[in-house]
Amino acid sequence: MNKYNARRTVVDGITFASKGEAERYRQLKLLEYGGRISDLVLQPKFVIQEPFIDGCGIRHRGITYRADFQYVDRGNLVVEDFKGQQTEVFKLKMKLFLYRYRNVVFRITK
Repeated sequence: MNKYNARRTVVDGITFASKGEAERYRQLKLLEYGGRISDLVLQPKFVIQEPFIDGCGIRHRGITYRADFQYVDRGNLVVEDFKGQQTEVFKLKMKLFLYRYRNVVFRITK
């Protein structure tokens, strides 16, 4: 259990951060099996800021965002995150993601 009282749960040999996220995975697998969605990907990683060297010559690492799920729904690329609690870091990364990937449908599920 973590600080948000989430219990790690294993489904299909995959460990999920919470029971809710594992249940959402089951739902998405059923939707994919039924042909309602396609190309389900777990833990897709997106670059939201490239690494750079600042004016003083200091290197800064890039910033990435790792969602819970990615899939295609009626021709639209959907990125989904299962959240019980939205942290300030998540809110900031979500805004940066939305700005950079404007053609992606972003969903938060609970």
